[in-house]
Amino acid sequence: MTDIYLRGGFVITMDKSRRVIRDGCVAVSDGRIEAVGKCTELDKDFKGRAKEEIDARRHIIMPGLIDTHVHLVQGSLRLALIIDGSFPG
Repeated sequence: MTDIYLRGGFVITMDKSRRVIRDGCVAVSDGRIEAVGKCTELDKDFKGRAKEEIDARRHIIMPGLIDTHVHLVQGSLRLALIIDGSFPG
């Protein structure tokens, strides 16, 4: 069973293509990332099945990254503005 399912956030991935996913979801099990993608793709497997479901709308989700310095967050916000000229929320 999935422990945590974060839904609807602005996901900035750390994968090779550095995808940025609007209305993204992240599933976590046993402290490990189980899945990352659009909610429309992941909801069928995870929505309503996790121990804890977190509404992440209007939030940035950065799976696999521990932010130890605020400048990274500032750069991420700037990236969101560059992509489509707006920030969710």
